[in-house]
Amino acid sequence: MQPSPDKEYFAAGEGVRQLAAAIALMCSSKMVELDRDSRTFKPVPELAFEAEAAKQHPAFGRVMLWILFSTGAEYLLKASLIFSGLLELRTKQKLGIPLKGTPWTSEWLQSVPASDVANFYTMGQVRSQLAQLLARLPDVSQDDKTRVQHTYDLLRDAIRNRDAHAYVKGVRAAHFHVLETFCSAFNTLLSLLEDDALNGALKIAMPEA
Repeated sequence: MQPSPDKEYFAAGEGVRQLAAAIALMCSSKMVELDRDSRTFKPVPELAFEAEAAKQHPAFGRVMLWILFSTGAEYLLKASLIFSGLLELRTKQKLGIPLKGTPWTSEWLQSVPASDVANFYTMGQVRSQLAQLLARLPDVSQDDKTRVQHTYDLLRDAIRNRDAHAYVKGVRAAHFHVLETFCSAFNTLLSLLEDDALNGALKIAMPEA
């Protein structure tokens, strides 16, 4: 089945935005770099990352940058699924944000109007779509497919959700070594992208590069 023009437009526009955000956040985490010539992520030296983390905050810098990194990794997953046609933008009713100047009275707070917001689902909710994407890639080895799936399982269950919900002292102090495997998984996803999509995202994410 051919995608509709609306779906193609969504994939081209929203996919590039998600990809640009992924690159910007992941590189801004100071944990990885993107080599534009080879189209690959690679980890920075661990000591360099620890120095950057200390600049952010002496106690919380490391977890701050890990949160930035894992959020960008989620955006990369969503971009990959959008470009593959496996993730479509849907809206969902959510609690509305009050307009500027709206009095926060008890009466108003009890009847806050809902609004339609874009819903990209959580990493857990798109696990089956990732499996579908990997299943349709005959030129990608099974080892690479397994690495991608396990990377996002680990990010979802052991890193992103934990860091976003509560701070644990030193929780990421000994985990930098996983970036080598993570980058290999991310590079598998990058290899699936068309040049125009990646170049468009890079113009947004790295306008001065």
